[in-house]
Amino acid sequence: MLSKLDTILNIRPDERRNVYLMLAQYFFMGAAMLFAQTISMPLFLEYWDASAIPFTYIGIAVVVSTIRAVFLKIYERVSLSKWLWLTVLFIAITTLLLRGGLAIAPSKWLALLLPIWTQTLINLAVLAFWTLAAELFDVRQGKRLFGLLNAGSWLSYVVAGPFTSPLVKWLGTENLYIVIAICLFIALFIQGVIVRGMKKPQAQPTDSAPQEQPPISALFRNRYILLVFGLAAIWRVAYFVMDTIFYNMTAIQYPNAADSAIFIGGFFSMVGLLGFITDTFLTGRIISKYGLWAGLLTTPLALILSMSGFAGVGLFASTWTMGLFWFAIAGKFNNEGLGFTLDQSASSILYQPISDAMRPKARAIGEGIVQPAAIGIAGLLLTLLSNILKFDVLQLSFVYVLLAIGWLTLSIVLAGAYPKQLVEAINKRRFKREDLINVEEINVEVLFKSLKSGHEGTVIYSLDLLEELNHPDLKSELITLLGHPSSSVRISVLERIERIKPEQARAELPPRIEHEPIEQTRSAAVQAYSALTAEDINLILPYLNSNNNADTFGALVGLLKYGGENGFTISHEKLKKLAEHTSARNRFIAAQALR
Repeated sequence: MLSKLDTILNIRPDERRNVYLMLAQYFFMGAAMLFAQTISMPLFLEYWDASAIPFTYIGIAVVVSTIRAVFLKIYERVSLSKWLWLTVLFIAITTLLLRGGLAIAPSKWLALLLPIWTQTLINLAVLAFWTLAAELFDVRQGKRLFGLLNAGSWLSYVVAGPFTSPLVKWLGTENLYIVIAICLFIALFIQGVIVRGMKKPQAQPTDSAPQEQPPISALFRNRYILLVFGLAAIWRVAYFVMDTIFYNMTAIQYPNAADSAIFIGGFFSMVGLLGFITDTFLTGRIISKYGLWAGLLTTPLALILSMSGFAGVGLFASTWTMGLFWFAIAGKFNNEGLGFTLDQSASSILYQPISDAMRPKARAIGEGIVQPAAIGIAGLLLTLLSNILKFDVLQLSFVYVLLAIGWLTLSIVLAGAYPKQLVEAINKRRFKREDLINVEEINVEVLFKSLKSGHEGTVIYSLDLLEELNHPDLKSELITLLGHPSSSVRISVLERIERIKPEQARAELPPRIEHEPIEQTRSAAVQAYSALTAEDINLILPYLNSNNNADTFGALVGLLKYGGENGFTISHEKLKKLAEHTSARNRFIAAQALR
């Protein structure tokens, strides 16, 4: 049973234990995140008016950034296992303390902490989980498994969401914090099992000097990186404006905290279903088939349509509150279900063309500084609009549409800039294929254009990536490149023909062999031809018995590799003759063929 599931999920036998345990851990962490999101805002709105929601965003920017910084500093001083234990234990115990506070001394100030704590819980849980995942799996495993692991969180939303209503009715809204803590303690236990089974990492030898790190100021002089930061910032600001509209409309529709929590739990269950389907089945296929444009533009376009509908109803049918509510639901649904799957994956690809020396810093600043700052900016902006200028939800929807148009514009600019950056990165060979987040998401049009580059390194590098992508058009491109002026490129092409075995190369290679002047390239061509004609070794014998040493060498290696038992016998006899020959050159060929 498990072996069949392993095959479906592309899990290898030695990975099974850790993958299933990690899925279980993220399931319970996801359930904790779901229940925290479900109850924090309804409880907050019992004490505060909806116009106070922006204050929580300012608090999130300050508190989450501070606590995250503290835990990252702790990470530098203790072992990984201890840090993971402290992180998850901290969020579990703090959650219980909040429940105790609500029972002993409920107040509006404690209620203000609830949405802030929800984002803190999510941030630290995600940080702990992916830190452990990065320790357990190397980059190549990560490309294959991380999408699956992320689905564990979405699956918890789908499964746990329907239980929100009975839990709220049975336990009460505040007591869901106890359920959250229980989920976190279960996740902590599973984490302990995983950590105890971890192999101690072995020190990896390095044969290169440490790369010189550019100053941070270099990031802010790079137009492309600034555009990436701008996209991250406007995405966050727009997200929290949408959040405000959604919770305002929810408060109108469900003024009671319990009813509101039940609705939000069901809503996030549906979001989880969309996220699970999108992450598991659609994101990779959409980006691979339609490119980065589809990944970056789908979410802002969907949100512009949703909130234009909201604004239209507000202008021309303002008494239709249910219509406004459904458009707010549609906006929030797209913001969560597409924003954290398709859009997030596409946005992560934007970092790939950035140089190795700058990419880690760019990511750290984007996620650790730009995004928290954007949350604070969203809070300040909404405080100005809602509390000082007294904007209602209709006016906020116009602000949102303007932000979404800005988001869309930046996405268009970046989708256009990305191929140019990628060409530059390929020309400079910045990529290590194993470091790519997802090689399938690289723009193949750029790679095919790079095959026409005058730089042989660029051509070979692009061939590497296209071969890893297993692109169907690569075979025909290999035939074209057989006539490339660079012998290094021709050898690289012939090695791929030997591996991939395109049928059209069978007729193309003999005349190429005849006219190839460089010995090493000629041998590679004969060897590739041997791979293509393995079923009829008589086609190789003329090269084996040729007076051209390059032909003989290529045929010997080809017969040894692809000629089967008969080919091995023939090549063995030839090798014996060469090894016993009076010519040192012939003896050298025999020795080389046996290497």
